[in-house]
Amino acid sequence: MVAAEVSHAPANNAAAWREALEGNKSVPENYLLTKTLVFKPKVAKTETATLIVVVALDNTATSAAQAAKAAGEKDARSATPEAVKEALGVTSEQGFPF
Repeated sequence: MVAAEVSHAPANNAAAWREALEGNKSVPENYLLTKTLVFKPKVAKTETATLIVVVALDNTATSAAQAAKAAGEKDARSATPEAVKEALGVTSEQGFPF
């Protein structure tokens, strides 16, 4: 299967991304939107936390508690943009999947 190239206007948030794809003739008919969430487990200040990365369908309810439990951690919070940049080398805006 060959991936289709999709051209669209800039999208600065999830709603704009969804809107840019709706009605776009170059988008495959049965596409699914996904989201990537990054969580940071609670650890002692002397420890380095291993981030939890979750890729889910956009319409899936996904909580930090669910991610922590699945990863065998007690507690997790959304990772800060700085933590994501340091660990993964990518930039993101808090609250906006990347």
